[in-house]
Amino acid sequence: MSIIETRVGGRYKLKNKLGSGSFGDIYLAQNVQTREEVAVKLEDARTKYPQLIYEAKILHSIQGTAGIPTLHWCGQEGDYNVLVMELLGDNLETLLNLCGKKFTLKTVLMLVDQMLQVIEFIHNRGFLHRDIKPENLLMGLARTCHLLHFVDFGLSKRFRDPKTGKHIPYREGKQLTGTARYCSVYTHKGFEQSRRDDLEALGYVFVYLFKGSLPWQGMKAKTKQEKYNAIMDKKMSTPLEDLCEGMPEQFIKYFEYCRRLKFEEKPDYTYLKRMFKELFMKEGFEYDNVFDWILIPLHSRYDLNNDNVQINIEFSDGDNFVNNNLPDLSAQLQSLGIKSPQQHDEENHPNKANQDALVLETGKAQGKGVGNEYLRTELKSVENRNRPNQPAAAGANANANAGAGADNRAVLTRNPLYMKPQKGGEKKNNKDCNIF
Repeated sequence: MSIIETRVGGRYKLKNKLGSGSFGDIYLAQNVQTREEVAVKLEDARTKYPQLIYEAKILHSIQGTAGIPTLHWCGQEGDYNVLVMELLGDNLETLLNLCGKKFTLKTVLMLVDQMLQVIEFIHNRGFLHRDIKPENLLMGLARTCHLLHFVDFGLSKRFRDPKTGKHIPYREGKQLTGTARYCSVYTHKGFEQSRRDDLEALGYVFVYLFKGSLPWQGMKAKTKQEKYNAIMDKKMSTPLEDLCEGMPEQFIKYFEYCRRLKFEEKPDYTYLKRMFKELFMKEGFEYDNVFDWILIPLHSRYDLNNDNVQINIEFSDGDNFVNNNLPDLSAQLQSLGIKSPQQHDEENHPNKANQDALVLETGKAQGKGVGNEYLRTELKSVENRNRPNQPAAAGANANANAGAGADNRAVLTRNPLYMKPQKGGEKKNNKDCNIF
């Protein structure tokens, strides 16, 4: 029996399935009161080892920074444990594949800066993530499309007592928790995890994003434990100089620092962030939030001749499409010579009120307003004018192509943009979220 159209939490209507996680299914849903789209995680309440309610508790405890998805509601509906949270965009694994399995140094460093800021926040709240990997690092949508978010806290753990401040004790003989490809050497050895292990896992993500692979990928073994042991041996035997070959020396220094940390030692996050920021400045990069995937040509993201491809754009009265805290999108629109729908309306229809919403569907326009038809026509014109005869450039080559012709830049992020601003946060219903 399909659960599509079912309401959870009284006001969130399930629309379609987005995918499956390690502990359940993820759905796209809409708040029937505000029309805001959200992500809903469902877990069978009868499962032997429920994880979703535990994850909701942790997510509730670490609310308060841009890199943590907003928790809207949690509770039980029928046979399901339910978690309603902020809808986010693509994860870094998906974006890496879009960019030819490698990111440029500029993109990696902008992501490194955000990752270190968010993990510091999580640690300062007394928690470890314990499953850091590209699939659990998602970019936002619309106004947060340039912000990285950590997700999937089902394996997270409190490392410090909130009342006494006491650190958890050191133990050995622990089972591997997390993902073998990215977990620390200490985790492989069965040591209790602490902050140093999250940081080492981040380091392996840095290398993976820059090089597209890690030396211990694809190892064969008869059993899972034998594979874990083979990965550990390879990690321990690979010199940092080889692991970080082709990368600036700061990445080697990062690993050396992480591996020197004692079990209970607080990392010097400021030192690590400063080290990479100084490298960023030394390379002459501009912190403009223009990541590699934003530079992927429009034609490689959308087939504008396909009637089934749809791009949704919403904005409220008074919002300026170009100056609405979307510097990456604004720069691309300007570089393409496309004015915002609002600017177009103001110049050509000065007496017309701003559109409450625009819906752009390729091949045909839906919704109301001149802005809708205008933007559709402009994007189609760009596509026709710049359809290349060769495969789309990605990664490092995208930067070169962008310099050769700004018209090759994409206009929109891959996911639909929902740009309607939130007017204050929803009050949490503690009766519903009684787990807190």
